[in-house]
Amino acid sequence: MASPAPPSGPAPGEPRPLHRGPGLPTLLLLAFVAAALIGSVALTWQTVAAERSQRAQAERTNAVLVAVRDILSTATNAETGQRGYFITLDRRYLGPYLVAREQYRPNFARLRALIGDQPSPRQRDLLDEIQTLDEAKFAEMAETVDLIARGNLLEARARVLTDEGQDVMERLRRAIGELESLEFSALNRSSAEAQSAEQRIVPLLSGLLVTILLALALGLMQVIRAADAEGRAEGAAELALARDRADLLAHELNHRVKNLFAVVLAIVKMSARGAPEAKPVVDKIAERIHALLTAHEVTQGAPMRRSANLFDLKPEERARAGLFLGFQYPIEIPGVANSQFLRLAYNTVQVERGKDELDPLEFDDFVREKMKLLEMNPDFLDRSVNEGFSGGEKKRNEILQMALLEPHLAILDETDSGLDIDALRVVAGGVNQLANKDNAVVLVTHYQRLLNYIVPDYVHVMEAGRVIKTGGKELAVELETRGYDWVSDEYKAGAGARA
Repeated sequence: MASPAPPSGPAPGEPRPLHRGPGLPTLLLLAFVAAALIGSVALTWQTVAAERSQRAQAERTNAVLVAVRDILSTATNAETGQRGYFITLDRRYLGPYLVAREQYRPNFARLRALIGDQPSPRQRDLLDEIQTLDEAKFAEMAETVDLIARGNLLEARARVLTDEGQDVMERLRRAIGELESLEFSALNRSSAEAQSAEQRIVPLLSGLLVTILLALALGLMQVIRAADAEGRAEGAAELALARDRADLLAHELNHRVKNLFAVVLAIVKMSARGAPEAKPVVDKIAERIHALLTAHEVTQGAPMRRSANLFDLKPEERARAGLFLGFQYPIEIPGVANSQFLRLAYNTVQVERGKDELDPLEFDDFVREKMKLLEMNPDFLDRSVNEGFSGGEKKRNEILQMALLEPHLAILDETDSGLDIDALRVVAGGVNQLANKDNAVVLVTHYQRLLNYIVPDYVHVMEAGRVIKTGGKELAVELETRGYDWVSDEYKAGAGARA
């Protein structure tokens, strides 16, 4: 079983690098957004001010128009009352004249107040002219009314028929008309300014909207990057913890291999004892073990073959050489995805054998086919290695590793431990499909039931680290019936006789 490469990043306890601040493009975009916001606020304020000014100008223009028309109306009404009195000599017709005479000065005072303290030069001239003409018109009408009241009708008639009164009225109408035109011009200018402000703010608001969207997109990217960085930091811590647990797993593997591989060599040597016909098969297995031992040379590039002591190799080196160990109690490795663990182990062995690695997509198709052999749910690939697995699921996961790595020699330590009948059948079926003429499998078990599904070539009985009896599959059946004591007694008796 190959060990995955250790994850990159700081080891536990080491200081983590400080997070970088925002980059120059981010700062520039934020500055641009701030400037756009300030500009939009200023332009919006300007637009509101222009709208207020336009409304105020419209109200003033309307009031000025009412005032000047009241002035013209009082002069006209006064003239109408004067003419009616002249024609009828009935003082009742003087009513409009008398009312107008009382109103014309207040109306003019109101007009001046509406124009304000700072009229334009032309407005000032027109106001003076209107006041002069209005005063002249009412003076002329007052004189005529006085002549009529004194009975001097001829002179009053002569005064009425002169063009002086008509000329004053025409000039008053023109002055009032021009003043109205000036007010309309001021209103138009105010409306144009308000419209111009509105036209300026629309594209700016559109640009601001686009800028805000860009800023939101950038902010989202920053959030995603920050979350990714935090996730990587948390993942690094979890992987570091998983690496520590994997080291413990490797130490246990190393310990177990030291104990079990000594047994393998003894088993091979004992296999042909008393069975000459089995010697060719035993020799072949011994050659495979020898090939395993010489898979790693002590010195690289040397032309002559040199053997390497298996006990001097690290667990991962033994795995790359083709040795596989299935644990009795597989260890859980939280935080390490099963798919990632299996792919790294598989690719490590592939590189050692001079073959191409598989990318994640290729490996996913490959491992799913292997999982079908063991009737495993593909969902196990997304879970942490053995975390929360049942006993049967852990053993299936072990055999799945064996199927992927295709070891030269597999040592399965009490694979049947903790398995129910169905799980035992599935695991045994997987072992049977993986065993072939190019590999060897050593099964360590205490019970016959595993051998009901996996038919052994040889059965060896060990005691105190020594092989004390070897036989065929029949020996396993006999042990199930008689137990182990008779084998121990027989061995002790034979040892005593040899002594």
